[in-house]
Amino acid sequence: MTINVQWRSLSALSEQTLEEYRALLSPEERARNTFYRRTEDQCLDVVARATLRLSLAQLTGDSPTEFRFVRSDDGPPALAGPNAGNVHFSITKTHDLIGVAISRAGPLGLDVEWLGRKNDIVSVARRWFAPHEIEDITTRPPNEAHQRFLEYWTLKEAWLKACGLGVPADLSQAVFMMQGDRSATVLGNDAWRLERMRPTPQHVAALAYPSGPTARASASC
Repeated sequence: MTINVQWRSLSALSEQTLEEYRALLSPEERARNTFYRRTEDQCLDVVARATLRLSLAQLTGDSPTEFRFVRSDDGPPALAGPNAGNVHFSITKTHDLIGVAISRAGPLGLDVEWLGRKNDIVSVARRWFAPHEIEDITTRPPNEAHQRFLEYWTLKEAWLKACGLGVPADLSQAVFMMQGDRSATVLGNDAWRLERMRPTPQHVAALAYPSGPTARASASC
């Protein structure tokens, strides 16, 4: 099964395209969009929801305006209707970029971070990361350390989304090992495959999905 990942840069879209995307949203989605106070956040929400609908339409052959979604109190949104349980997706947003992953292969999680995001990476890492990960970050030069921190963070977020979990009390229990330039593993858990991504030079991302010989990811912008 193929996992399709779509990336959209907000700065690359025209006002006309944004309006066309907004027209694809349900009345409920358009009303919820007004809850965002910042214009950028409103636009990112519109692009993410429209891209999801267009991706679902491409996969199922249905109209992008026909899809309905449900959301539990403690879980991510899911597709309602005839395709419920058969189609899985994950949405992620950060500065100037949204990502949508969609597949029939099983649960999946996608996360992206902007490299311009500033954090006290040492204090955050000491709270949430395992000793091995902290060492991998803190032994690098500052610029490399910042990117490595965000690479670990996207891995953790993507894996949590795929598992349908929130942030646990001790996130350091999930220890990630980087492999080469693109992959990673969860120590002691071979049920998941993880891919590291660079959708733009300014962003790092990660995708988590079930291990299996037939699963593969393809990305496009």
